[in-house]
Amino acid sequence: MADLDHRVSKTRDAIQEKVNECLELPGLHSRGLSKDNETKILKLRKDIDESHEHVEMLSKEKIRLATLALEILEKNVMVQLDEDLERYREELKANQEFGEEEKFKSSNKAMDMDIGTPTRGPSRQGSRMGGGGNNSNENLPGLGNEQPAGGQKKNLQIGDLVAANIGELNIGPGAHEWIVGTVFRYIPATDEYDIVDADDDTNKNNPNNKNIARGNKKGGTKNMKKTGGKESKETTYRLSAKACVIALPKTANPSHGATNFDDGAYVLAVYPQTTTFYKAKVVRSASRIPPSGDYGEFLLEFEDDGDVPRRAVPFRHVVECPKTM
Repeated sequence: MADLDHRVSKTRDAIQEKVNECLELPGLHSRGLSKDNETKILKLRKDIDESHEHVEMLSKEKIRLATLALEILEKNVMVQLDEDLERYREELKANQEFGEEEKFKSSNKAMDMDIGTPTRGPSRQGSRMGGGGNNSNENLPGLGNEQPAGGQKKNLQIGDLVAANIGELNIGPGAHEWIVGTVFRYIPATDEYDIVDADDDTNKNNPNNKNIARGNKKGGTKNMKKTGGKESKETTYRLSAKACVIALPKTANPSHGATNFDDGAYVLAVYPQTTTFYKAKVVRSASRIPPSGDYGEFLLEFEDDGDVPRRAVPFRHVVECPKTM
């Protein structure tokens, strides 16, 4: 379009020059008009007419291109905008439907998980309450301000929440049983972590919730400590940093490194109101919430979930699914 405008402008300047040249010559019907001037006037008039036709042709070409651009816009861009608006409407509707049912909100400023009532049926191994409610260092025996150093997972710190696979300890080699845990200690020599079971904190802080215990933990080691004159127990697991520990997102803000999962991807997610991870399929990626821009909730389909086909899960309760699952 810019090239056409330039050509039209240049042609109109040429027309004006020829018109000015004609005005300087005697009129075509003037007495004593020489043959040469007559020929020159006729040629200038012809050139002017042809230039006008050229300008008209360029103008029609501009109209044609503008019409074509409008058609492309209507057939592609406008259709995409309509689809985006429809998807936005569906998201709003889904949020309204699932928001009231789940009542399981993600906190963007704290690492604690909310405690609730287990809803998982008997088809799952051991329902778990929303755990990790207290992950401050004062609740970890003998830690102080200690931080892990070295190894592949040195970005993890004492007290960080993680997904921990205790399946190989409780069931056997290659098994998967992922729970919410808290980093207790890092062992650089073997690149392993001691992970505290989040359920222990849940049971300790909620004595009325007797149904949340997972039962016999064959691979667990009991660590005893005294709190307020009373003895309490915490179960820890020594796990491979590379194969059995996945850090939970510390933030839901993409500007701070949070990464979303695409629709159709398989993930490990905390089943609502438990501290257990299960494999799930992303039905809808987490949408950003104004004004902070943080990611909100995923809409997920958990495997073998006959209760509710789709469930809303906070962004920070979802991690990448291991390839071996």
